[in-house]
Amino acid sequence: MIFDVKKPIFFILIILPFLFISCGTEVVVEEEPVTVIVEPEPVIEPQPVPEPVVIEPVIIPEPEPVIIPEPEPVIIPEPEPEPEPEPEPEIEPEPIIEPQPVFINEPEVIIIEDIPEEIQEYSRSVSNIEDGIITEETFTNDKHEILEIIEKLDVIMKGKKYNDWLTYLTPDSKTFWSDKKNLSELSQKLFSKYNFELKNLREYFEYFFIPARKGRVVDEIRYVTPTEVKAVQYKDKEDIIYYFLEKMNGKWLIHLDTNF
Repeated sequence: MIFDVKKPIFFILIILPFLFISCGTEVVVEEEPVTVIVEPEPVIEPQPVPEPVVIEPVIIPEPEPVIIPEPEPVIIPEPEPEPEPEPEPEIEPEPIIEPQPVFINEPEVIIIEDIPEEIQEYSRSVSNIEDGIITEETFTNDKHEILEIIEKLDVIMKGKKYNDWLTYLTPDSKTFWSDKKNLSELSQKLFSKYNFELKNLREYFEYFFIPARKGRVVDEIRYVTPTEVKAVQYKDKEDIIYYFLEKMNGKWLIHLDTNF
């Protein structure tokens, strides 16, 4: 496509007169002056000319001659004579130190005779108890009650009062010694050479219980447990046992020995 330049120019020429008429005056546009700043050229100072360098000659001193000293003669000393051995010192025997006696403070020995008899008896009575603790008051009361029973038994034995004797026996004792088998075994051990055999508990009382205790003295008791006691005669620092007692329902009863 080819652009036609004539048409726009023609159009502009037609419009320009109308523009001048409408304005009435010519508009002059003043252009501001352009200030041109010219920078001065730099001033180049002349460079100083370097002074010439003078190289002084280097003088190398001649080395001094080295004088080597002559070696001194080596003098070898004569060997010293060996010293004579010193005599061995005599060993003096060590002094014998005799042991000094050592004194040991022996524990104070309490002589039992110095202790009141009541305390000695109480100690003997409770020394072998297996269970429980017995006070001195309990010991005194039990001993008093038991010795009273033994005094009554002495009267019963002298009169051979069998029925009264039964009231002082434990139920187990009555049952055991009423058994003819047990009576027969005891008879063979005690009366075999006499050809005699116990037939009942009464004969046990008359022919065994009374003879074994007649005229015996009981003066002390020995606790086995708080409710089991041996009534003994304490003689020559030994116990001779005559009765076994057991406390049942608050009352001391005779327990007949079953070991034979």
